[in-house]
Amino acid sequence: RRLPRHGPLGGIRRQGGRVVFDNNYRQALWPDQLSAQTAMQQALECSDCALLTDDDYARLWGDADFAKVLERCTAAGVTEVVLKRGPQPVALGFRSAQGKFLTDEVAVPKVADVIDTTAAGDSFNAGYLYARTQAKTPTEAAQYGSRCASIVIRHRGAIVERDIFLAELAQA
Repeated sequence: RRLPRHGPLGGIRRQGGRVVFDNNYRQALWPDQLSAQTAMQQALECSDCALLTDDDYARLWGDADFAKVLERCTAAGVTEVVLKRGPQPVALGFRSAQGKFLTDEVAVPKVADVIDTTAAGDSFNAGYLYARTQAKTPTEAAQYGSRCASIVIRHRGAIVERDIFLAELAQA
């Protein structure tokens, strides 16, 4: 796998760091779809982990079938793929400690009282990445990220007061 030689990502990876890519495709921010696809593909080629959202991925590439997503990402060299699918299970593809590539699905908590989905993906990502820094497996990290997102969507706005968030997280 080719590591980027130049720029900040290359330096981070040469020092043993990991690069995480979060797709966030907004068509109006790009001159055309091909430009966005090219940039996103280059980002995948520099990444170790891809935290993807199915609707953004489908708008950019045409569909978000997990087998196709996994094929594109692993061909680019990504070793940990997370596809968030709203209320549907999170799809995972990752290398085990033994080097075997595994897939898994993680059910997301059912939330009956959704108030605002602003920052649902970002809160999942924060929980997922936190759990991974705590040596949790991708499956455990997806469970934790899903719990974080389920708390945020039950409150108005992107930021839940810290004490409330932590109290609800402890109950989950």
